[in-house]
Amino acid sequence: MADLTLNHLDGAEASNVFEQVFRIYALVYADPLYSQTDADRAEFVTRAARHFKQPGFDLTCAWMGDQMIGFAYGFAIQPGSGWWDGIEPSQTEAFLRETGGRTFAVIELAVVPEFRGQGLGKRLIGASVSCFAVAGRNARRSRRTQKLPRFSECTNGGAGAKRAGSQARLARRAPTSTCTRYRCARGRRRSAPGVPGRQAG
Repeated sequence: MADLTLNHLDGAEASNVFEQVFRIYALVYADPLYSQTDADRAEFVTRAARHFKQPGFDLTCAWMGDQMIGFAYGFAIQPGSGWWDGIEPSQTEAFLRETGGRTFAVIELAVVPEFRGQGLGKRLIGASVSCFAVAGRNARRSRRTQKLPRFSECTNGGAGAKRAGSQARLARRAPTSTCTRYRCARGRRRSAPGVPGRQAG
């Protein structure tokens, strides 16, 4: 996938490409495994519009030319959101306490069938979580300098651990060391490196 590019979009920007997001979502969930109906797809439209407005929202898109071939989106878990309600086994209060900058939940991940099996899903999640981790580090630095940097001014670090949930994957406490695997540039596409071997997409 030498011509693959990734980019990051905020909620307003995501609305501008929603037609392509929905196209991929509908294609992926047309698989009989999911048994989705027209009502399910309509519910996704409503749900996505709500998600796009969440604090810390990020849509990471994979493109081949002008064609979107995959995406992952999620947002920062806010204090009092109830995200951890009912988690088993029970956890400590420190584990459950959210700050709005600690935990990024990947809500949707989809890759068109012909590009699966090449690690693209893993790369999309890694890019989303890494940009969130670095943005959080930059925000902490900004509180010391009283100058808030743009969220797009970051270089990704590594991805955190993931927890599977009901149509959600959770990434917690991603490492904060920087690298240059991707560049988090909202609205601008950057070439993504190849990943050796074949991973599930």
